Amino acid sequence: MSADPSPFQGFRILVIVSRPLDLPDLPNIADQWALLDGLRRVNAPAFLKILRPPTVEGFRSEILSGYDIVHFDGHGSFGIRCPNCGGLNSLQQKKCVRCEALLDGQEAKGYFAFEREDGKLDSLAAEELAEIVKSVADRPAKLVFLSACESAKGGDASLQKVLLNNGVPAVLGMNESIPAKATMALATPFYASLGAGMAIAKAFENALPSLKRLENDSKLQNIPTLEGTGKDAKILPARVAGKASFETERLFGVPGQEFVGDYIRGNPPGGRKGILSQTMNALLDGEPLVILTGHGGIGKTVLAAEAARRLSWHYAGGVFWRSAAGAERLGLEEMLNAFDNVFGPQFRTYPQDRKRDQVLGYLRNLDTVSLLVVDNAESIQDKNLWRFLKSIPRPSAALVTTREGLTHGGQNIRVVEMELGEAEKLFFKEARRHFPTWGVHPSQVDLANLGEIARSMKGHPLAIKLTAALVANRSLASIRDDLRKNPPHEISDRFDISYRSLNQSQRDLFGRLAVFFDSMTEDAIRSICLEEDQRNQTDWEDDLGELERMSFLDRVEILSQNDSDKEVALHRYRLHPLMRQYAESKAEKETLAKLRARAAVYFMNYAQNY
Repeated sequence: MSADPSPFQGFRILVIVSRPLDLPDLPNIADQWALLDGLRRVNAPAFLKILRPPTVEGFRSEILSGYDIVHFDGHGSFGIRCPNCGGLNSLQQKKCVRCEALLDGQEAKGYFAFEREDGKLDSLAAEELAEIVKSVADRPAKLVFLSACESAKGGDASLQKVLLNNGVPAVLGMNESIPAKATMALATPFYASLGAGMAIAKAFENALPSLKRLENDSKLQNIPTLEGTGKDAKILPARVAGKASFETERLFGVPGQEFVGDYIRGNPPGGRKGILSQTMNALLDGEPLVILTGHGGIGKTVLAAEAARRLSWHYAGGVFWRSAAGAERLGLEEMLNAFDNVFGPQFRTYPQDRKRDQVLGYLRNLDTVSLLVVDNAESIQDKNLWRFLKSIPRPSAALVTTREGLTHGGQNIRVVEMELGEAEKLFFKEARRHFPTWGVHPSQVDLANLGEIARSMKGHPLAIKLTAALVANRSLASIRDDLRKNPPHEISDRFDISYRSLNQSQRDLFGRLAVFFDSMTEDAIRSICLEEDQRNQTDWEDDLGELERMSFLDRVEILSQNDSDKEVALHRYRLHPLMRQYAESKAEKETLAKLRARAAVYFMNYAQNY
């Protein structure tokens, strides 16, 4: 739920994270976590508001609450704005590429990429952004931080200069393209310094060395630039002890999946962004039951998680996520219990009829409109759960993912295999995620081999992700030869090429991980999957690291609280449900039975202790 920053007596930051579906993607790990980390390091009294959704009209309204800093994390560009749909066009366009409206007489300007409610681009001219920033006469923003590539490039026509020339007192921009990790590295010490009472210019000077340490390259320090008559002002007049806080999304159980969007076409319905757009529009149009259908590992969970996150602003009551792929079959009782986050732990003790009526009342209330997401719904056997999902009152809704076509009504959206170009780009992205310098100058032979590998994977994202990790030790030609020798027919065959690269101890550990139906900690892996004489050794940690590097499992970073009520960063490991099934097929049944008994004891002891 939104918090009102008006009575807050620290400094206020409005963070705009914009990721329009019809523009190339930026990393989902946005600057807000870096700047929040910086403020917490110095115990600064600050409030962060994340603009949701990042629309122009939302910005106009929210700025009236009064903010000291506007932090924009997104795209900036120079072009022609369509007067009809808000789309941005190149200088050569005579008609809008999105709606084909005539662009005659429209002036080329610098624009910021905001979003419409449906996630598509809506551009805002730099002059207009400046006017909005200045619209609160008694408390105008002192600083605009542009985490946008080349936002200070272009002289007087740059986004930075236009803002300054239209009355914004200080603007921090970038005069070249800059890696996302660099802007995050800059933001942490910069906001920590502001929170410590430094002037804007001094805080900027204090933060720049972090870029040199990041890349051991002084060139990065020359990319950010701070200009303006107000750069010597302080956000806080002096250092004051306090607490940095921010509004939290009401997301209950939604997994931290990253939507890998830069390999995706924006044109519905073929590309993944098109499917995401269809899903969001169906929910925004009031469809009470939306079903994503497709093969296992094809990307349904990632699409559902991204839709849920992008539309969280629309569901004031919350987004409630449940997976039917767990150890216990998901039924109505388990679905209703998801609402103990709302009604408290006592809610679980109520009779089912009372719980159902209470939840339906919550969903019916216009102040608590909610989204229920059920992942892997092909496992659902409880007919009462399907009746409940079909009875959800508008404007609340249910979003379901399943491998099988369902006859439960609602709007069905098919998640198809990736097209060849998308698959090749995903391969590049995944390979470079592990090895940033891989494939910088690919030969024509390499590109031909990559195309053959991508075709062998049949547009299956999970298989592509696994195969891309092989480039650490193998050439594309050797991977191609392996696929020719062992042509894959089933999805498990596509996993086999990566599995064959594991040594025996890595294979043994991988099979044992099938005992976990949910995410797992290193302590749980050590206590359950290892024999007693192995637990004090470190070889298994190397094997676990290799399984992660080879993309057999994911490492998930989470925030938790320690015994002193301080936030600490932890991590867990997670197997994709399809990968867990594959791991189970590689493990001995007797071994898994023994591990399940050991897991029951481990989690029983854990529950009793906590």
